[in-house]
Amino acid sequence: MANLLLQVDQRVYVFTSARDVDGQLLDVPHDRWVSWSRKKNISVFYCSGKGWRKIFSIFREVLTTESRTLWLQSFFDFQFSVLPQIVSLLSGKSVIISPRGELMAGALSLKSKRKNTFISIIRPFYFFSRPKLHLTSKEEYDQLPDWLQNIPSKIFPNYCRKPLSLTDLPTKNLTDTAFTNIVFIARLVPKKGVEIAIDVMAKLDKKFVLDVYGDFEDDKFKRLIIDKIHSLGLTNRVRLNGFVPFEDCSETISKSLALILPTKGENFGHSIYDCLSVGTPVVISDQTPWRSSMSIKVCDLTKPIEFVGAIMQIQTLDNLNTRQDALQNASEYYGKLPPAKKFFAEILS
Repeated sequence: MANLLLQVDQRVYVFTSARDVDGQLLDVPHDRWVSWSRKKNISVFYCSGKGWRKIFSIFREVLTTESRTLWLQSFFDFQFSVLPQIVSLLSGKSVIISPRGELMAGALSLKSKRKNTFISIIRPFYFFSRPKLHLTSKEEYDQLPDWLQNIPSKIFPNYCRKPLSLTDLPTKNLTDTAFTNIVFIARLVPKKGVEIAIDVMAKLDKKFVLDVYGDFEDDKFKRLIIDKIHSLGLTNRVRLNGFVPFEDCSETISKSLALILPTKGENFGHSIYDCLSVGTPVVISDQTPWRSSMSIKVCDLTKPIEFVGAIMQIQTLDNLNTRQDALQNASEYYGKLPPAKKFFAEILS
């Protein structure tokens, strides 16, 4: 969203939480509209409330802001998607929903009973509200549940940072085939496959180290992952680094052998693009829109051993050529992005 909003001139109001996934308050102004430091036509409201306080803030701000369109960045989130849609009916605002991969088959297979119950409740509501769907790939559109096929939708890709140029690649050590650091960058939830990445590490030579970047969103899942690391004897080879902004770790990532992401479903995969954009190859599941190349190894999610083989293969390839291929893939994607003005003109029409 930040990459997109940097390119637009419209007046935009962004309502979001003032809390990180662990519940800690961020060091930002709370509970009032402030100008975004990077662009003055963007105002941000960081809501610090919980429970009913947050619900009240959502109703108040959505009803009182002068915007005509409500653009939601989730499908299943009750507070940040369902409630605002109810408010939109009261205020007459049009609604755009970006599911962000939540409706893809792999994502729907997780907590399926809860999600199916949710869908059965909200489905009649869409007969009256008639929102638009913003999808980011044909794969995401093709996997929409049947009942959403008749909802108006637009496919526009994810906006992203400009990749390094080929001349920006640091030449030092790029011919070295001894890179042994692998990175995993994602929210630490079952969908993203961090447990599979750890299993892959157990099958690799002991010289390989996995750096995990991301926050846990569930204490039970965190304990499961930590127990797995200990039971497999990987305490010295799997490092949990917490969330680190990509800008702060991009240099480290650019010197890593590869990203591993055995995800159960991505409509795009920002960490995939981000790694390619700094010349780092990726080893990913077959549940993303990305296709195989020298620097992109697509593996069958049901066959973890393929991830092992792909990592070993990357290490045998010419390092400079592989990293140039990574940048080429990122550059091709970036070069095909439509102008942000076209995106807004079509999505708001």
